[in-house]
Amino acid sequence: MYKILALILSLLSSPAFAQNTLCANKPQGDNSNACANTRYVADFLNVPHTWTQPQTWSYTDTQNVGAGNFYTPWFFSHTLATGATGYRNSVVVQLSSGISVAGSFLVPIETIAHITAGGSGNAFGFNGYAWVDSGALATSSAYGGEFNTDVRRNITDKVGLQLVDVSTSTGVGSGRDAGLWMTTQTGGAGYKNGIEFSAGGGALPVKSSGSLIVSGAGTVTKGIDWLSTTFTGNIIDVPRMSLDPNGQLSVTRASAGRSLILTGFTGSDQGGEIQQTNATGGSKFLRVAGTGSWQIINSAYGASIFDITDAGIISVATWQGNKIAVAYGGTNCAAASGTCLDNITGFSGTGYIQRTGAGTYTFSSLLTSAASNPTLSSCGGSPAIDSGSSSNSGKITFGSATTACTATFATPFATNAYCTITPAAQPAAVANIPYISAQSKTAFTISGGTASAVYYYNCGGN
Repeated sequence: MYKILALILSLLSSPAFAQNTLCANKPQGDNSNACANTRYVADFLNVPHTWTQPQTWSYTDTQNVGAGNFYTPWFFSHTLATGATGYRNSVVVQLSSGISVAGSFLVPIETIAHITAGGSGNAFGFNGYAWVDSGALATSSAYGGEFNTDVRRNITDKVGLQLVDVSTSTGVGSGRDAGLWMTTQTGGAGYKNGIEFSAGGGALPVKSSGSLIVSGAGTVTKGIDWLSTTFTGNIIDVPRMSLDPNGQLSVTRASAGRSLILTGFTGSDQGGEIQQTNATGGSKFLRVAGTGSWQIINSAYGASIFDITDAGIISVATWQGNKIAVAYGGTNCAAASGTCLDNITGFSGTGYIQRTGAGTYTFSSLLTSAASNPTLSSCGGSPAIDSGSSSNSGKITFGSATTACTATFATPFATNAYCTITPAAQPAAVANIPYISAQSKTAFTISGGTASAVYYYNCGGN
């Protein structure tokens, strides 16, 4: 056993079998299989190289690592040692051109994820990954990607990030189809703000004369669609205006000015409209007409109930209450006959309008009109009605040789009268119990009474 060990040690130490062949340095660009030392490898990595064109590095991946796992054929690892400071760029690819050629493109790096016929999976053209360990300092920052623009003169287009669906892209996404999509994996904290414009670099990214969001020419279905999102606060907050999750719009008046201003409407245009809609139709409540007048609209979308013009004149188109019976309307009325209301003599009092003749009216108070005694007829000989009686109440004395009496109101009721009677004394027999045998808006008749008997009446109506 000791002899075998001695033999092995002698072979390992023998100069004839030592692998210490010395090779000369290979010149740059020498890709042959000639002998080379480690100095060639070091020089190749640390000295800039020039390759002949074109250079194609091709790799056919035959690794089967299982679904959900990544296999990386080329991997660049750049680690900062303790104490190292300053900015680092692991890989810099620069493409420069000083040639004036219209339509030329400079693309330093083009990454292509290509799913060919029969293939499947998810194709990511570019995937930036900023990684901060849990033990890193809180002063660290993570940016998934940064795109800088360094434009040192006025040019035609200046775009920080451009998303283009190319002309050959004719397919649509059945599950998700978006030019810009942001999401958070389950368990992730998510972003506080989806899109933020701030002065993180010292100034806002948009000029004071520009716009935060602009849409170009085209046709779309909706501008903003938030119907599937639940909001715990206001949907929109802008200076002095907010929209809450219930769709209620709140407008706060400025220190000096109006809460809501509608401008730019002329001619027959409508300046604005407040309306209620439901499954069966809609009802307009308020509309600003093109001439500047305010209109309250009926539920049938017909003529307005009334208009308020800029001069403060109210023009009534439709009145839903009780109408005042007059010959015709107001100023400048087109009457086939009769007198326009504004031209009637005596329009200077208060109370009810009373027609005194053709085209003639006067004002009468309610007390004066109601206190006029009714007229008695068919009441026998020498009937009487107490002074102070009216269309509403009074006292009637039957005449001789009669069992009935009719009282005609001095002021008729609008639609109908509803009267009750009470005898001043107890009737002598059942046959002498009085009752109302007829009544209308103009008169009532007492039947079944006794000659020369006294009866009290009360009438009400519209």
